[in-house]
Amino acid sequence: MIRERKYRALLVDVDGTLTCAQRKQPSARVARALEELRRRGVTVMLATGRTLKACRSEVMGGFVPDYYVCINGALVAAGDGRVLFHHPMNREQFDTILTLADREGCAMGFAFPESYYMYVGDEVYRPFYQEVNGDMVTLRNGTDRTRHLEGLPYAAFGILPPDKLAVFKDPALGLHVTAFDEDVYDICQEGHTKASGAAALLERIGLGWEELVAVGDGENDVELLSAAGLGVAMGNASDYVKSHADAVAATVQKDGVLGVIEEFFD
Repeated sequence: MIRERKYRALLVDVDGTLTCAQRKQPSARVARALEELRRRGVTVMLATGRTLKACRSEVMGGFVPDYYVCINGALVAAGDGRVLFHHPMNREQFDTILTLADREGCAMGFAFPESYYMYVGDEVYRPFYQEVNGDMVTLRNGTDRTRHLEGLPYAAFGILPPDKLAVFKDPALGLHVTAFDEDVYDICQEGHTKASGAAALLERIGLGWEELVAVGDGENDVELLSAAGLGVAMGNASDYVKSHADAVAATVQKDGVLGVIEEFFD
């Protein structure tokens, strides 16, 4: 049944979907397939927890999408880098996260437009970051705590052990906390998710959810997979993520996105 639909757009996650710890960029054949899909008139979007700069062409194997939904929906941009929507944190949210990180002893960083800055526990978080990103995406030591004076960040990220997680998930804080890896979490403003960013973008460009194929592997992709006309979980996704998808692709190591393109955009 789902194969009979005519899909007009593809929205793809990055980490764990196009890239992985063993391969910091999309494979050449996936990058080519995405570009060919664009040439055929399909709108291709990246939806990621990354900043816009962390999705630049050289990081994505030369591929440039039509649109970016970045920092878990807090920033939406066109393929040329022009920002369409953006929602930085307010000062109260920023101060709250930093105060809690200090009090609880949690490594914590913040996503600014040009880079990531570690404000707490740089030496703790950096080994994990290097394993995931290598040298493709810069993580700056921000322990001097001055970058926010030039402009507030869009989101936070950090290591939250099980006994600390509930502190940041307190509903009174107005924060949206999603898992990225074991004990590693993205912290965004409540109401700003990949799905909210995608919804605003789809409305702007005149497409409906039913015309969209969404592909992802993470907890922060669940809303997208549920809302899209076709939600596809990667083979390396958790059972929880797969339970919210209409189909399951091969793993990122086996170029699962390529299979999605070949099966649903023939």
